[in-house]
Amino acid sequence: DVVLFLGVFYHLKNPLLAFQNIRRVLNAGGALFIEGAILDHADNIDAEWKERKEALQQCARLPVAYFTSGKFANDASNWFIPTRLCVEEWLKAAGYAGISTAINEAYSRVYGKAVLDENYKGIEHNLM
Repeated sequence: DVVLFLGVFYHLKNPLLAFQNIRRVLNAGGALFIEGAILDHADNIDAEWKERKEALQQCARLPVAYFTSGKFANDASNWFIPTRLCVEEWLKAAGYAGISTAINEAYSRVYGKAVLDENYKGIEHNLM
């Protein structure tokens, strides 16, 4: 089966949890297709990031997410804007493999596909 998760993850307070919940409804061999806003090339769509272009280039090399609190791209419904690497790490942590992504630089968007990782054991951190 297939799940299309297009234009959603950056609007959620818990995007990693969303990827985990989607995994629960996919059958073996199922595929997840994603699309959404990313921080890479944000200077093309957000005036605030035009002034931070050098920092943005450094961020794009890291699996990080920008907590926007509703300011990114002048859209109050945005919460976390991840880098492409962060999206890929979220997918791995949620139990996906075969991850392939591409970026549309002009619109600072990621497109991708992932399938269930049949060997996924779950990743949890111990609480102190």
